[in-house]
Amino acid sequence: MELIKIIHDRTNAILERFKQIGAPPKVAISQDHNFKNLEQLFDGKITQGAVEDILYFNSRVSPDESFVLVRPCYEQCREAYIDFINSVYGSDFSTQDLPKGIDIDHLLAKSNSPDYSWIRLEAVAASVNRSHGAGVEKRNSNSPITAARKQSNYHHGSMTWLSAAKLAALKSPLISKSKTASERSEAIIQYFVNMGFERKIVEVGLSVVIHNSEDETLFSF
Repeated sequence: MELIKIIHDRTNAILERFKQIGAPPKVAISQDHNFKNLEQLFDGKITQGAVEDILYFNSRVSPDESFVLVRPCYEQCREAYIDFINSVYGSDFSTQDLPKGIDIDHLLAKSNSPDYSWIRLEAVAASVNRSHGAGVEKRNSNSPITAARKQSNYHHGSMTWLSAAKLAALKSPLISKSKTASERSEAIIQYFVNMGFERKIVEVGLSVVIHNSEDETLFSF
């Protein structure tokens, strides 16, 4: 199987699970997480990677629902992702096989995460990924909410609307005064409405996960 097909199938699988009620995809795991409960909830097994900064979740349901997580400080993300893909799909890819225009990055911004958490890696469109890194993720990293969460070792472990939007190749929302703010906001909202979510739920969900540290309105609903 080609790597681009694996990436495509994995993206579809995680977005499909996001639609399900009760067990949204995990994007991060804290060091004190109850691994046994997580294994039961998602029907799989958590194992240590080659080094202590890497963690695997091996699904019993499908390889597309397995995933790899790394500590925020871990820098060899492309290598960790490819090693994971090879172990789960029985392939023999190298980092050079990654398609152009694809980043391997954290689904939850590492700047918004406690040092000893593990964050899920996935393949995302580079232009979209970088729009999030320079957009809401950067703004959230300077937020008092993020500072308090990191100090208390708390993080949001389940997939948020912003994480799902990044995976779905939707660019990061912008501050309301930006020229393309309304278009980007509406694109995200409409995508999830088309998935079957109620519009108001999406609007509220997006506003909740954006930490406004400058008292500016990112969304006007």
